[in-house]
Amino acid sequence: MPTKTLNLDRFVFGINLPGNRANFRVVFDIKYWDGTGDRAKLKSVNAIKPGIDTYWECDPDKAGKANFRRLGDQPEVDVEGLDAWDKTVVTLSTSGFHSVRAKVFDVDREDFWDSVKDFAGSLVTGLLSAGKESVTGVLPEAASEAVGDTVDELSSYLVKKLSGGSDRVLFQGSASLENGSCMIEGGGKDGVYRLRLTVADEAPPTA
Repeated sequence: MPTKTLNLDRFVFGINLPGNRANFRVVFDIKYWDGTGDRAKLKSVNAIKPGIDTYWECDPDKAGKANFRRLGDQPEVDVEGLDAWDKTVVTLSTSGFHSVRAKVFDVDREDFWDSVKDFAGSLVTGLLSAGKESVTGVLPEAASEAVGDTVDELSSYLVKKLSGGSDRVLFQGSASLENGSCMIEGGGKDGVYRLRLTVADEAPPTA
């Protein structure tokens, strides 16, 4: 199967969002096709941008910070200025992307790692109590095959919690990717949010 990359091309946030709320982490839930024709299966994967250990700081008062990513005085993340890794949402061997959902979080700067530590500890305890067979066999198999059901939502929930589940959701929306690009757009906290994503085909390395 070809290898394709889903890229973030633009990220506009609410024009009236206060600066102290303009610090973002985005959870993407992506559905994609594995195979073609009658054998094609719809699978899902999650991604956190820019990662669970950082966020895009867009508070004008934080302009000196290393992770400051506001585009001038606009209510927009400077996506052009991001490195290739941060622009890349996910790279997969797939016959095509199906759809994507984005959840934009206002990151709680102060207690983020405490919440991750507490949640991760309880998650590990729960998995261990489920038994080795469930952890290493049944659960990964079910998670890899399930789309649009309880396991799919559980996966999204776990990623959300690890991304900073105590933080506030500023916007959530979804769109089809079957035409190779999409604009996720809608009303959110203090204005309209827009996230534009595009698909690029990756060339395999040459000998």
